[in-house]
Amino acid sequence: MSAHTRRCDVPRRRAVWVARPVAALAILLVSVIPVNALAAGDVVPGRIIVKFRDSLTASATDLVANRQPFSSALTDGSDSLDQLNQALGITAADAVFVSQRGMSPSETRAVLQSAFDTAKTRFPQRTARIPPDAPPPPDLTNIYTLSYPAGIDPHIVCNRYRTDPHVAWCQPDYIVSTDFVPNDPYFQSSGSWDQSYRDLWGLKSVNAKSAWDGTQGEGIVVAVVDSGLDLTHPDIAANVWSNPGEVANGIDDDSNGHIDDLHGWDFIQDDAVPQDELGHGTHVAGTIAAVGNNSLGIIGIAPRAQIMPVRVFDGAGNTSSDGTLAAGILYAVLSGADVINNSLGV
Repeated sequence: MSAHTRRCDVPRRRAVWVARPVAALAILLVSVIPVNALAAGDVVPGRIIVKFRDSLTASATDLVANRQPFSSALTDGSDSLDQLNQALGITAADAVFVSQRGMSPSETRAVLQSAFDTAKTRFPQRTARIPPDAPPPPDLTNIYTLSYPAGIDPHIVCNRYRTDPHVAWCQPDYIVSTDFVPNDPYFQSSGSWDQSYRDLWGLKSVNAKSAWDGTQGEGIVVAVVDSGLDLTHPDIAANVWSNPGEVANGIDDDSNGHIDDLHGWDFIQDDAVPQDELGHGTHVAGTIAAVGNNSLGIIGIAPRAQIMPVRVFDGAGNTSSDGTLAAGILYAVLSGADVINNSLGV
């Protein structure tokens, strides 16, 4: 990007990773809460994430809200979960991916499968790349954030839940933060950091220039699930993705639950303008798909790819690991992203 783009001063924690959409769903379950007092690697007090096994046949959200015993919805009638929930004072159970309120896991699974099938039909180019022996998408049902009065270490709480036969896995709600991205965007320059080699060394090391003779990312949509995007930046605006199923009319034209999401979605403000307040997502998007051969700023590694901005990090570059990032990744999958990029660390 050009030199006036803001720098993200978050220390490096982990290298950028790029995941295929379905694989990414199995890796990250993240949401944003007020976490100003917490740092990357911390856990949110009073909250854990649990996946129940199929032996739980009703919505945990409904069971907790209606003060109904879990034993009434367990195939073996066991009261082990009720004992745990009561001992820890569980106050709420919120589904991470899709609201299971009023639906059984099997009904929720059918809703998700229908959404995946619709996405496969809408995006045949991406679907054609799925190997015949590819495993099915991960089961996103029966995954809940459980809330309880703070005071007990979430690691200890999870250890207790993991011993229950009706629990597949449990983890604390971890805080994650955006990774550092350098801010000296000159493809032709050298020594901006007093180094002896050219700037944007990564592009050179992967021999991107040779790849550009064959392809520059035409027809590929990369979802940058990050802090948003400077939608008017002169070195990226031409490569911002446009939702083919949506028009600006105040109506959810493509029935995806998001009104007028012409250019992605902001899961922090819950609106259709994923504007970057941090600069990190804009840096990442520029590295991926800054417009090339325009005598401005830098060139991205895929200068003709489209960027689908999905904002999941707040203005401080933080988020926690229970729902918003998960929603952002699911949005990217169902909206046709060929690749999903997350740059974060704990």
